[in-house]
Amino acid sequence: TIKAGERATSFKIKGIYDNVAESDSLGVVLRLLTKGVDEWDAYGDANQEIKVLFKKVCPFDINAFTGYLTLQSTWFNDYMVGTDMRLLKSEVDPSAENTIIIRNLFYQGFDVKVRLDNENPLTPNLFMDEHQLMGDTREAFGTVYGNGELMMYQPTIYTSYYSTCEQFMLLYFVPYVEGVGTVGTFVNIMKWISDEEAEYYKRLGY
Repeated sequence: TIKAGERATSFKIKGIYDNVAESDSLGVVLRLLTKGVDEWDAYGDANQEIKVLFKKVCPFDINAFTGYLTLQSTWFNDYMVGTDMRLLKSEVDPSAENTIIIRNLFYQGFDVKVRLDNENPLTPNLFMDEHQLMGDTREAFGTVYGNGELMMYQPTIYTSYYSTCEQFMLLYFVPYVEGVGTVGTFVNIMKWISDEEAEYYKRLGY
């Protein structure tokens, strides 16, 4: 109840952690109710609604994003035809905070660094250095373009993010060749798996 002479009040809603699935959310709709008043100067429509959303956030641990992972990418569709998944490994970058190194992301010998922002648990965003070498143009396109280096950067119009509960990342990137131009916008989905799962994929030839 908002007391007479006041315009706001506060109350607590307790979420039950185990009742929220890792990839789901629970919503509660609150409606401002009045008796005999259709509109207030302070609120406009007196019967307003607001939705409170509960999302599960697991504790942040950079080591949860190390070891074996699977990579699925829209890059495969155009430039690595016949590839549906790659089995990769990652490790913590000792020289940068909350940063991992993904070894051989697309091509052998070309590693990529990704930083996990953990300041706000509700916005677990990913950031990548503006200019990282992802391969050479001969291997990617079958010929040499420009200086032969295929670079990548993270576009600002799309949000790249990760999940601590599900141990996965969704990373947008734009490949380009210096002095030639960009190739397009692509998305990577990376999922960390156990050593046992990795051995299974190895037996399948990944």
